[in-house]
Amino acid sequence: TKTQVIISDKAPEYEIGYQVLDCNRRIYQFNAMELVGGMKDNTFLWDFGDGVQSTEMNPVHTFSVSDMHEVVLTVTTLNGCVVNYELNLNSDPAPVLTLDR
Repeated sequence: TKTQVIISDKAPEYEIGYQVLDCNRRIYQFNAMELVGGMKDNTFLWDFGDGVQSTEMNPVHTFSVSDMHEVVLTVTTLNGCVVNYELNLNSDPAPVLTLDR
């Protein structure tokens, strides 16, 4: 068998997706959602805006404080093309509704 490596000069297109796993403890699942041009050899660097980073494609992150965070995903292709994606995320827990009788 012959292995062929295809290196594209086209930048990949991703979106940042996320899901709240626990709003009171501020635990989030982040996803690098491929739209166009993704290749399996892309590398990922997440900066959660609180001093913590991850190189996983789809990391779970816990914010230590409730605040507004600028989450940045940097995708680097095999040929060195670098693209940044940003998301402003408010990690305040959901308000609690109480009803008086």
